[in-house]
Amino acid sequence: MKRYIEQDAVEKMLEDAQLISDGEFCGYCTEDVNLDSIPAADVVEVVRCRECEQGGKSANFPGMVYCKNTRTYTNPDDFCSRGKKEETE
Repeated sequence: MKRYIEQDAVEKMLEDAQLISDGEFCGYCTEDVNLDSIPAADVVEVVRCRECEQGGKSANFPGMVYCKNTRTYTNPDDFCSRGKKEETE
């Protein structure tokens, strides 16, 4: 399972970290940068309508996707809570 962290938390950690510049070595102090200390963000992966098993290309409305679940036309980038990724071989 993928883990996501908040970008703002990483940026803050890097801003607060000690920058080391010692001759040929340059970087952040590893004691100051610990990504494991940032809690995982509360996110859910979505399936876009263009990738959904319930979606199909629309002959009536080019560029739109017809959803068999909702029986409506949607934009390819839309998503819903019922989306399941289409199995591709």
